[in-house]
Order: sequence, then structure tokens, then C-alpha cells
Amino acid sequence: MTGLVFMTREAPDEELLVATAANHIDWMKRLARCSGGTAAEDRGVHWTCVSRAATEVTAAIVEPPGPAVREQLDSLLTVSRDRCADRVGYWAFAESYRQPLGGWLGARGFRLGGKPHWMAVDLRSVPEPPSEAELAAQTGIAVTDHFTPLPGSGLPCFHPDTVAVRAAMAAQRPRRVWHAIQWQDGTPIGQQSWCATSGPLGVCGLHDLVIVPGSRVAGFGFARVQWLFRFGLDLGCRYLVTNAAQEASGLYRMVGFRSLGFGQTWWLRSDVLRDPVPPGKVEFAEAIAAGDTASLGAVTRRDAGAVNSPLANRMSPLEFAAATGCPDSARWLIGNGARPEVIPYWELGWRQDARDLLARHPELVNQRRPRSGKAPLHLAVERDDLELTETLLAAGADTSVKDDQFGGTPLDWAQEFRRLRIIAALKRAPA
Repeated sequence: MTGLVFMTREAPDEELLVATAANHIDWMKRLARCSGGTAAEDRGVHWTCVSRAATEVTAAIVEPPGPAVREQLDSLLTVSRDRCADRVGYWAFAESYRQPLGGWLGARGFRLGGKPHWMAVDLRSVPEPPSEAELAAQTGIAVTDHFTPLPGSGLPCFHPDTVAVRAAMAAQRPRRVWHAIQWQDGTPIGQQSWCATSGPLGVCGLHDLVIVPGSRVAGFGFARVQWLFRFGLDLGCRYLVTNAAQEASGLYRMVGFRSLGFGQTWWLRSDVLRDPVPPGKVEFAEAIAAGDTASLGAVTRRDAGAVNSPLANRMSPLEFAAATGCPDSARWLIGNGARPEVIPYWELGWRQDARDLLARHPELVNQRRPRSGKAPLHLAVERDDLELTETLLAAGADTSVKDDQFGGTPLDWAQEFRRLRIIAALKRAPA
């Protein structure tokens, strides 16, 4: 633990977010190097290639994206193809970077992913936790450096594909990574991995917080959090940071974490990566995202069917205009023959237009997505949009429709996501 220097001054959220980003980048690079992969920085973009059973390239930006980021994107995709990546991920550490980054990525086939929720706790502000020994006796948690592969394990420290990587991370010197394993009756049931960054922005980052689903025993949660606090304090750390899962953010708040804001992710599948997007399609999609109607006109003069042809990310042009927040492009597309769609209208804030569209074309209320089989009700649940849910139900939406990926009804989805208000609305609806 020698050589660790932590940030100890009073830090505003903006500074903690910078420290959180630096910690996450450090974790990404350690994962890559310990897997035998690559970690690099190019024109403000941090990127890694992790080589395991599957190869994954991940890029991340921590500053507002400028033209150099757009230029680097094509280089990143070339490297990903050369390495036969199974998946490419792109992280932006601030949600505000969605524009123009989302347009550049979407034009090349990336799909919008989740929003990392960056949170932090000042360990000086929490009640003094018991000793590590006392908490270890309560929870069964202990720091472990050597792991035996367990086929089918849901814990990265024990899964055969990742066990060697996690062990190598803990073995690096000077030491910056620790893996705390929770044991029950001699069986590992959970893990919490730590990555400490040192210097003026030094913080402890929590990663790989995993509990085996069948072992989520009531009462373990609070003592486990106290163990985290105790370990951080014993390291000399003041600020503990993490990317909180949606279902866990409420618990984090209860124990003292505060929100630093959200990021944004995008993902590119290998089949899209292998087939480079034609320049004309990239130009058309980027013009949609930029609200450049002159360029839209130039493309459609060459290809009149472009207004209704799926883009590289499988969105319709109208969907993409809504997703990138470009009402000017949406109006231009509709005026030039794009088929109207309920969800894009709604996302653009054209609520009454969406209701009028459903009244004119009631068949749209159950129109399913071609690849996922999601109906508009599934999308309303996904967005936690009660008003949209009630609008669709009033228009006669079928509550029994199942998506093609998970085979779930909108009510199944609402229960999985714990959308309590939407669950009540769906249960009130006629069968």
C-alpha cells in the first residue's frame, strides 16, 4: 500500500467526476494489459483491446468531443476489424457529449447503450464503521489474491475466462487492485474489486460488484457496505467512487453516496463491424444528426429511397432524428416521404401529433420492431414513461404481446425494471 496518495481536500462534484473518469480509465487499461491486450490513447480517445474468449475493443472520452474524435473513430474501427473484435464499446463520461458524438457513432452502426451513473461518497462523512475483522466475521468477506476457476461462475474472479486476468491485476506492483471475496459455507458468493488511483486526483474506485443471485441473503447488504467503507478508510482513502447499477443507486444514496451525473455508452456488434458502412450512408446519417437539410437533399436526389431505408444502426432515419434530438431533420424527412412513427413523434415532444397519428392509424399501436419484436408498450416501459404507457393503452395497445428476445410482455418488463406506476397502469388495463 506504500506510495498511495489520495485526494484529501474538499472536492466539488466536477472535480470528483474528473477523478472518477481517471479511475475508470485506469481500470480499463489494467484489464486490457493483464489480458494480454492493448491500451493506448489517440487524439483524446482512450481505447483498449481486451483479449479473452471474445475480443472487445472499448473507447472512452473524458472531454467534450471535437473534430479529432470524429477523425479517430474511423481509425478505431479499422483497428477493431484488424483484431476481429467481437464487440466495440464507446463510453462518454458526460451525458452532454451525446451531441455530436451520438451522430458520428450512430452513422457508423453503433446502437445507444446504457447510462453509467457516477456516484461518490466522502468517507469522512459516514459514521465510523466497525473494524475489518468484525465486519469480516459478519459478512464472510476477505481480500483474496489466488483463485480457482469455477465453471459457470458469475464472479469474474472465478470464471474460467477471467480468473487469470483478475489474479494478474492483483499481482501488479506497486499494488493498485484488490479483490474482496464474500464466502458462504466455503463457496464464493460475491466479489467487490477495488482500483486505487494515486496523486492529486487519487480515489478508490469500486468495480465488479457482483453477488450470485441465489445468494442475495437479506441482511448482508448494510454490513457489506460498511466493509467497503472500512477498507477504504484503512487504505487512507477519502473518496470512494463507482458506476452504480440502476437498481442499486437507491441503496447507494441511503448509505451516503451522492450522484455526480450520468455518462452514455454505445455498442457496435461484430456483424456490423465486419461490413463497413458505405460513405453515402454515413453522410446521410451524419446530416440527420446535424440537422443539415441541404446535405439530406443532396443524398436523396441520388437515392430517393433513403428516407425510409434503415441506417447502419438499424434505426429508421426518422427514429435517428428523434434519438439525436433533431426536429428540423425530422420535419424534413416527413415532408420528403418518411413514414410517420409514433415513438419518434413522442421523443421529439410532438405528443398531440403522436395521439393524432394513433387515431388515424390504430394499427401502429402494436407495431413491433423488426429485430427485437418490441412493441411500443415495451418501449414505454423501457423509458419509464407513464404518460406514453397510458396513451398507448387508451389507443388499444395489446398488453399480451411478447418481445422476441426475452419473450416478455410489457407487464413482465415493468416488473423486471420495477416500474411501479406502470405496473399499476398495465394491471388496470383491459385484457
